[in-house]
Amino acid sequence: MYTFILIVEDRARPDDAGCFLRPLTRHPIAEHDGRFCIVGERGAEDGWMAITRQDAIRADFDDEELRAISDQLDTPAFYLVESRDRKTNFATGFIEHLDDSLPALIDNNHWFIGDVATMKGLINAGVDWRYYSPPASMNDPDRVPQQPCLPIAICLHYDERNDQCRPTTTHCA
Repeated sequence: MYTFILIVEDRARPDDAGCFLRPLTRHPIAEHDGRFCIVGERGAEDGWMAITRQDAIRADFDDEELRAISDQLDTPAFYLVESRDRKTNFATGFIEHLDDSLPALIDNNHWFIGDVATMKGLINAGVDWRYYSPPASMNDPDRVPQQPCLPIAICLHYDERNDQCRPTTTHCA
């Protein structure tokens, strides 16, 4: 199982979190506390995905991360997305069905936050966006060859002088 965070501009959010799952299945299952779930064709053994609006997730981000998010979204609404893929790749389908113009960011829980188009770019480049973690710098010799250009992404980079990770907005040259 893995999780990621969908951060959407509050004015652009749907009435219920199930709206994000409807492109994958017409009838997401409404559970408790506003949580919506979908399962694979033969049930949970084929995979499942659940989404819940949880604004308390904001507390998991430090001030610098929140400033970087606020640079792109005026009033962010936070959604916890949980998934287990088996025969169905719900997570990638979820990203592929998001509208590129949706004011949203996805935090993959691996030190990377990108907008919808950036995540789709990773998918199209054959990169597993769920586990993508950017190199410390573009000059890093361990950098993945032919890495796609990430024009709007928030990356956490290790700052050796201060011994901490800091978010920085990455732009292509």
